[in-house]
Amino acid sequence: MFFAIPGTQVDGHSFLSQVYEQGCKHWVVEKTPSECPADVTCVQVADSNQALAEAAAEFYNHPSKKLKLLGITGTNGKTTTVTLLFELFKRLGHRCGLISTVVNKIEDKIIPSTHTTPDALSLNALLADMVSAGCTHAFMEVSSHAVVQKRIHAVQFAGAIFSNITRDHLDFHETFDEYIKAKKGFFDCLPASSFALTNVDDKRGMVMLQNTAAKKYGFGLLNAADFKAKITSNGVGGLQLEIDHQQVHAQLIGTFNAYNLLGIYGAAILLGEESHEVLVQISALKTAPGRFEQLAGSNHKMGIVDYAHTPDALENVLKTIQTIKNKSQKVITVVGCGGNRDTGKRPIMAELAAKFSHSVVLTSDNPRKEDPEVILDHMEAGVPAEFKSKVHRVLDRKDGIFFAVRELAQAGDIILVAGKGHENYQEINGVKYDFDDFEITIHGRGGHAAHPDHTVDPILVSVNIVQALQSIISRNVDPLESGVLSITKMNIGTANNVISNNGEIVGTIRAFQPAVRKMMISRLKEIVENVAIGFGATSEVRFLDGYPSTINHPESVEFAANIARKVVGNNNVNENATPTMGAEDFAFILQKCKGAYLYIGNGESEKLHNEGFDFNDEISPIGASYFVGLVEASQPLKS
Repeated sequence: MFFAIPGTQVDGHSFLSQVYEQGCKHWVVEKTPSECPADVTCVQVADSNQALAEAAAEFYNHPSKKLKLLGITGTNGKTTTVTLLFELFKRLGHRCGLISTVVNKIEDKIIPSTHTTPDALSLNALLADMVSAGCTHAFMEVSSHAVVQKRIHAVQFAGAIFSNITRDHLDFHETFDEYIKAKKGFFDCLPASSFALTNVDDKRGMVMLQNTAAKKYGFGLLNAADFKAKITSNGVGGLQLEIDHQQVHAQLIGTFNAYNLLGIYGAAILLGEESHEVLVQISALKTAPGRFEQLAGSNHKMGIVDYAHTPDALENVLKTIQTIKNKSQKVITVVGCGGNRDTGKRPIMAELAAKFSHSVVLTSDNPRKEDPEVILDHMEAGVPAEFKSKVHRVLDRKDGIFFAVRELAQAGDIILVAGKGHENYQEINGVKYDFDDFEITIHGRGGHAAHPDHTVDPILVSVNIVQALQSIISRNVDPLESGVLSITKMNIGTANNVISNNGEIVGTIRAFQPAVRKMMISRLKEIVENVAIGFGATSEVRFLDGYPSTINHPESVEFAANIARKVVGNNNVNENATPTMGAEDFAFILQKCKGAYLYIGNGESEKLHNEGFDFNDEISPIGASYFVGLVEASQPLKS
């Protein structure tokens, strides 16, 4: 069965003839085709998205009705809230599922996430898998796009949370009113059996509840609410909160996280959990990946990575940093804006960064199909004259981060890298460039070598991590696929009689297929975390900007090979060399232009990056002749 869905870029109705040629003769359409084959069953509906959602729910036997499914919507805090709820309810003894921007999970099984909220078919399939796995609870982000496109239609929610709403996604909704309307649409469709929990301190919080049939509740720090909290301490060590007259310490930082924690507390109580046990488990929760994630650097520099990609989110993060830093610490902010998205927020975000930072680096985020220089022009236009001197423009994101860390930051300073958060790629001209290189930091407990029983030895932890990581290639990568994981450096300890506090492992991941790379990254994170925990240590994994695969264009290969044959003869040219995982700068050129990367043989010698490598001077004339031939063939002299 084929559902013809009008999209933002293409219309599914234009593919009906192709669908028929492939043998599909059952169509659901919004517009009846002018010519419909006699053997086709064509059903016209008012809304193809809605019809697909209803069909998907029916096909999978309405899995949402068999779960306590909680949906979270709002501009900021969705990912943090669902991740915390997932971890909280696992700690409370329930089998759980997670659907988020970062990752989807069925208990400990990781399923890659492509959208904040999956399409209706994928969503119901995922919920059905959760039911089959014995899950009783599920927590999912509900995007405004998902509401408008009816992805959640026919899905039954036990409850819903509204976090906040600020400017975002106006490239899709066009106006802020339409954006609000989309968020509210989620609550309007809730059944009477469910609950609606809203942030009463957000000026549009109560608007969300106006037409809902669900039981109405509120949470807040400032206004009267069913679930009320007070911040008694907010610093680097975390939050101290008073919730329902009980004191609780949380590892998360910032007022915005106080709202996130209060929201999940209220939801847990409404789902039938006991108050004291919920608060006990909340104290053990950690932030979601890329959400105010703290990293310790050299010279006591502190790195903070946050997904803040809206003006409000960026302002919240920067204001939080202002409350936890000391007077001598400077704040350096690295920030960019995505391409082919709301252009109006670009100058606002640059202005906020300049206002609340000592120095700012404007750099690329996900340019997508826009010129990144134009994006930076839009951002720079928003910087007031009095702040111009503190703003630096570095187009390449990796260079921008290095510039902030090495050139701008001094000992003890704070570097905020905003915008991408959990994302380990950049999207440029429709191509995703993955971040392949990784750094692992192991935090143990140091001590004298004569008393190893008083320590948590990072060397022992690291050795076991390195050994366990080798299983990714041997046990997780399909034998018919290609994958490389290499550990290239370990830095642990400085004295022969002292067990160090910390250790560092550095390496690289290489794969031709994006799905393989994504799986390897996911497994690496899991292995590092769990091995470290097994030894009583903690760990951090950071991925750095990597190289795309070097993939030649066939026509360029043929051209290059023909020139080579003229220089060295047919028998000395191999057009089918074995693919290699080596990184190459030329890969970036191949993303923009047609070309081919080739090797000129060096004779008997050790390979590159080996101290025994010896350049063969005798091949220089061959190489020179080859490049002359290339120029003569591609740019012949005009007579």
